[in-house]
Order: sequence, then structure tokens, then C-alpha cells
Amino acid sequence: VYKHFGKDIIRTILGGKDVDEKFVDICFHKLYKGFMEHIDAIDNGVSIADGPLKYHVSTSLSSRVGGLNPNWNEEQTPEIFNAKFVEAMTLTCTEFVTATKALADNWWPAREIVQTAMDSRFDVHPSGSIIVLSQACPWKDHLFELPDEGKPVLYALFQDTGGSWRIQAVPQDPTSFICRKKLPDDWCGVRDLNLDAKLAAAGFTQDGAIFVHAGGFIGGHKLKEGALYMASKALEM
Repeated sequence: VYKHFGKDIIRTILGGKDVDEKFVDICFHKLYKGFMEHIDAIDNGVSIADGPLKYHVSTSLSSRVGGLNPNWNEEQTPEIFNAKFVEAMTLTCTEFVTATKALADNWWPAREIVQTAMDSRFDVHPSGSIIVLSQACPWKDHLFELPDEGKPVLYALFQDTGGSWRIQAVPQDPTSFICRKKLPDDWCGVRDLNLDAKLAAAGFTQDGAIFVHAGGFIGGHKLKEGALYMASKALEM
């Protein structure tokens, strides 16, 4: 059903035939990977991993639908199953529409922000390994889908809601916890004045360091210049 009618359904959800066809195509594939594929796999008996699972996911859409069925020790009639089926359709439709609108309203508008950051990255640092986003947004998926000319981005900088600046190491893929190049070990788990001292020793003398996570995947500084220095210095270390 999704393969043959998915794009028509997406167009309807997004308001009709005037929707950007480029986005419809991207949305079609994103929804399959992010919404439909695990349902497809469960229905067809495809395991999530070749070996033992590290943890069990019990909150998938399939499990939520399954939870609507009457229990083994409850009354089970065709009328009850039909009513439960209507509940399942409502649940599934609601989640699909929500996922589609989230891509259109929240995810897709970030593409231009990331594209602009990619276009100007060699002005930020000659290596092209650092991008500065004009505002915080869901950037990871877009970064991996845009061409990088064989010079991958290692760090992304953006301002948080409190006005400070974050430096985030780019993961190996959008869902990975492993970074292409994490922040230096010497900074990991260090905060405030202690981090200021380490940055001063490296050559940046303005106070304002906030933290570097113990895992080295993210850090913060009150100043944009401080976050940019951290990213530039991290490239060398």
C-alpha cells in the first residue's frame, strides 16, 4: 500500500498537488526508513540484529497496535475485534500524519540552514571541517545528505536557547554515538574555570568555557569565538 500509494497520501496530508515534488520524494523515502521499515521487518520476520540484542524495544508502533487486542482471558468476539481494528487504524493514521507533518514543518526547513552553513564552511576554517549554523535545528540528517566534496565536516557550532554556543562532534552517521573526531581527551569531563585554564594554556585567554561532555561528543562556551577556538584547536589535537 505504501509503495503504490504513499506519495499520493503524502501529497494529501501536505495540502494537495501543489506540494514541492522534490520534497514529496524525499519525504516518501524518509518516512519509509523512519516509520514504515520496522513495521515491514516485524511483519516479515526480519530480526533487528544478527546477534543477541543489547536491549528490547517494547514501544514500537507494532507493539502499540498489538496492545489494543483483547487479552487472552477477556471476551473475544468479531464485534470486539472490529472495534479494536478501528482503534488501531486511528492510532496508526494519527502517528503517520504526525510523522509526515513533522518532516514538512520541522525537518525540511532546516535543509536551507545546513546548506548555507555548508556553503560558507571554508570561510569559517580553511579545512572546511567546521560549520556554523545560523540557529539550532535538526541538522544531522541534512549534513549527511548534502555533498561534502570529499571533505567531511567534523564539528558543528550553534547557539543554544540560553545564548551560549555549543560545539558538537559530527557522528559517523545520523544515529551513531561514535564521532568522526570527538573533542580532545584532555578536555573531556572538564567544566568552567578548569576548562578555561586548559583553553588558556592552549592559547585562548577569554573566560567563558562551560563544559565538555565526558564522552567528548559535545561542549559549550559562552562566546562564539570560544566555541570556534575549541573546534579549531580540536582539529589539531
